[in-house]
Amino acid sequence: MSAAAPPVAAPKVPESVPVPSGFLSRLSVGPCLFGLGLLARLSNVFGVLTPVGVFPQATDSYYHLRRIGYVVRHFPHLPPDSDRYLNFPFGGPVEWPYGFDFCYGTFIQIVTLGQANQWWIYALASVLTPLIGALTACLTFQLGIHLGGRKVGLWAGLLTAILPALTITGGIGYVDHHVFESFWLAFFLLAYVRAIAATSSQSLWQQSILAGCGVTAGLLTTTMIPLLLPLHAGVFFWQMVRVWKEPDLRQRLWGVNALVWGTTSLSLLPFVATRWAEPAGVSPALTISWVLAFSMALVSCLGAQVAGFPVPAGMYRVGWVLLLVLGGLACWRLDFTSATKLVTFGLRHLSTTDPWIASIQESQHLFSKSFRYIAWTYSGFFIFFPVALGWLLVNGWRSSLAGWTLGILTLPLAVLACLQLRFSDIFTVPYALVMGFFIQVMVQKLNQWFGRQPHLATFKFKPLLWAGLGLAFLWPTITEFSFSRPFVVVEGNTFVNLYPSLLWIAEHTPPTSPQGDQPQDYAIAADWNLGHWLLEFSHRPVVASPLGHGVHRQGLRDGAAILTFPPEDSLKLMQTRRVRYVWVTPLNAQQTLRNACWDETTNQAVLTGEENTLLRKSLLAELLGHDGVPFERPAAAVLRHFRLVHETAPDLHYPGLNRPFGMLFERVPGAQLQGQVAPRASVTISAEIRTAEGRTFMYRDTIQADATGTFSGVLPYAGGIQRFSEVCLVQRYKIESDGKTGEVTPSETEVLNGSPLGIQLK
Repeated sequence: MSAAAPPVAAPKVPESVPVPSGFLSRLSVGPCLFGLGLLARLSNVFGVLTPVGVFPQATDSYYHLRRIGYVVRHFPHLPPDSDRYLNFPFGGPVEWPYGFDFCYGTFIQIVTLGQANQWWIYALASVLTPLIGALTACLTFQLGIHLGGRKVGLWAGLLTAILPALTITGGIGYVDHHVFESFWLAFFLLAYVRAIAATSSQSLWQQSILAGCGVTAGLLTTTMIPLLLPLHAGVFFWQMVRVWKEPDLRQRLWGVNALVWGTTSLSLLPFVATRWAEPAGVSPALTISWVLAFSMALVSCLGAQVAGFPVPAGMYRVGWVLLLVLGGLACWRLDFTSATKLVTFGLRHLSTTDPWIASIQESQHLFSKSFRYIAWTYSGFFIFFPVALGWLLVNGWRSSLAGWTLGILTLPLAVLACLQLRFSDIFTVPYALVMGFFIQVMVQKLNQWFGRQPHLATFKFKPLLWAGLGLAFLWPTITEFSFSRPFVVVEGNTFVNLYPSLLWIAEHTPPTSPQGDQPQDYAIAADWNLGHWLLEFSHRPVVASPLGHGVHRQGLRDGAAILTFPPEDSLKLMQTRRVRYVWVTPLNAQQTLRNACWDETTNQAVLTGEENTLLRKSLLAELLGHDGVPFERPAAAVLRHFRLVHETAPDLHYPGLNRPFGMLFERVPGAQLQGQVAPRASVTISAEIRTAEGRTFMYRDTIQADATGTFSGVLPYAGGIQRFSEVCLVQRYKIESDGKTGEVTPSETEVLNGSPLGIQLK
């Protein structure tokens, strides 16, 4: 813009955007909604804050806590962007947003004045999530007021406060970035709407910049906010179509979007143009987001300049220099190959053909659930949602830019939320606003109908009638709310049953280095669901974990293969992956086998036989069904190197089997038994084994002497007091051949080192 640019004029407020009034009159509603939202998110408080400690919910929370703990211990450093404890020993990038962990870590540092221990980290992180979730209800209330008035805001805030679609992931103990998805979306929309409705240039600039900063914060703290950029590009296009014959409003929209996306692209620049936050490389999601924000900023700036959006003299010139010069410096540092792979993965992730994706709850489509579940998640009002959205789009096109904008944004989010449950967090705020509009219109229509009925015109109990109808539609959600059904970490007894074993592993297995980069380090192979618990409670590397995307998908595949492939094949993978322990716990064996056989090139599980037949030959079947005893087993040569070192309490049984709920096996060299018998004679090894839980079983093996009568065997169990096992010999090994016998008891050191152990039969 030249120096002769006209002075900045106060923008005209679009008639189709309502301007709220009476801020003080609605002050009391905000705290009430906050309190209601907080209460709804505390239903599992007694399962999180227990007499024996704090136990945050789910599995992903514990990997976030691992990263939050790093921030607390090394404040103000960001958590590492790669981790060898995952996908061991190769490791891989951690593409979760580091901003979430840093925000939580900073909050904990401030509250505890830098003196936080694990209890404080767990407790404060668990409590912060419902506070953020409750604030989302307040933001939605304010947003509803700006879009449609006080009643729309009240209904939208109420739904956001109590709907399980948000109260689950925003509940106490749920330390995951999902809570920020709805929060930052509501924050952005509120600032964006306020910018459009601003009555002064100063307010327009402030709210636009605030909206841009909200997008940046969302990109750094969540994995779903990157979706907002292409969605908003579509929304902006249809906004322009809607207001094309209104030049003042069109000019304002160009200017607001130029400020929003210019702020976003410039504030993101330090994170994408440098490696200070992510030394291993900028995450693909952030790369794509910045490119989109930068592109939208360029287009919006050009449109604003052409439309004549008023700015201070020389501001366009400064803006173009900043965008082009700094943007150009950033582009050459970006990894577009990884970004392309992420887009491909994201599109494929919408399909549940991958058995791992299909097994994840959040990847299920909405209509795979019962109507009761849907009504509980979104309330009974959900049955009106298609009609409400259609009405909002039609009415918005005719008379309301606010309604049109909300409808265009909600439509693709509704499709995504129906395809996969993972999108419910980012969908619920627009859903609540749409239903707020619809409920208000329905009440108005019914009031008009009452007014046209002479015998009902003086009916005094209409407010009670509306409250009763609202309660009826909220009933499926309200009736499920209870403080009397607490659970620890996950519903069911899986974690409670395995928690003592997680602590046992931490105390009774050889420690690994903090970075997992030393030659003596090893991994534990287990069901992928347990990966984050093993990292946080046992502090041991894992092969498979819930981080199953990118290179971690190979770790998930190998971890499943170790369990479900024949022992000979499992051993090869264990050697490659440096696996020392195999943890047998309840799992879906067929699903795990399909995970192991998944071929991304053909997009299907490539099985070499019938599932049950393959599983009967697997390492899992040998360890679970036979305690790994090699006697007369086809894979005896491999099984001789496995010993049971720990199992769960005797009253806990593997589902459907009279076997321990959890069994930990160690791969050991075994003491090398050597002796002399008749040429080619058969030698039998037997011993009674007792676990710490009092269960006993017989260990048996048969070996063949060579032509000279020399035999060698492997003894995996030791006698006496042991450091790394609570399973030991009841009596000495008994070695028999042709009526001659001998006894021997190896020490744990001999078993772990593979020491030779001679014996003479008599």
